[in-house]
Amino acid sequence: MRIIALIALLFSSVASHVVAQTVPPAASPAPVKPSSQLSKIDLTKEVSRDAREIAYRKLLEGQRNIWRMRYQRTMAGRMMFADDARTALLAALETDPTLSEGYVALTEMWLMIAPNDFDEAEALSSMAVRINKDSVGGHKFYARVLTRQSGFRTSKQNTAVAVKAIEEWKEVVRLDPRSSEAWAMLGELYDGLGKSTESIDSLKKWVASTAAVDTICIGR
Repeated sequence: MRIIALIALLFSSVASHVVAQTVPPAASPAPVKPSSQLSKIDLTKEVSRDAREIAYRKLLEGQRNIWRMRYQRTMAGRMMFADDARTALLAALETDPTLSEGYVALTEMWLMIAPNDFDEAEALSSMAVRINKDSVGGHKFYARVLTRQSGFRTSKQNTAVAVKAIEEWKEVVRLDPRSSEAWAMLGELYDGLGKSTESIDSLKKWVASTAAVDTICIGR
């Protein structure tokens, strides 16, 4: 009887171990989309000089955490700093809703933790350019998102979205005429639309432009 009891105990232990291994771990909660929190911000409120200074300090805090995210090799590592970055940037925009750099930083942060969520990235980057038409970072991220959404480098390019992306890249070169990324993307988008003259002209300007520091779009 003692042997039978030991055998039963052994099988029970093995079965428990197998069940424990086959049960999938609990899924991590989806990150909260910043645009849902920004919808409550009052863009018309007066912002004092002191408030602008506070907002700028929070912006720098958020950017420091984004900088730390870049050097993490895993998504878990990035998420360690993503919450701190989002909290600081949202605080900056609640204090000064006209701080376009805050929306740009949120876009960058979001693409680092949800690289395929172009709808949220579009919502955030479009806020930046609505608030400040001269936000080169806002236009650049908005153009990048639209370029990916257009299906460039594929056989199913969306013409309407590609045209919109071209307009945003043109805004980038208006503000930064030597942007190699912008001229390269314009060359590819024009080529996809069959506009060879505009494509060649853009690629000539790309050759004469400065080397790209941020290759987030070209490299994909």
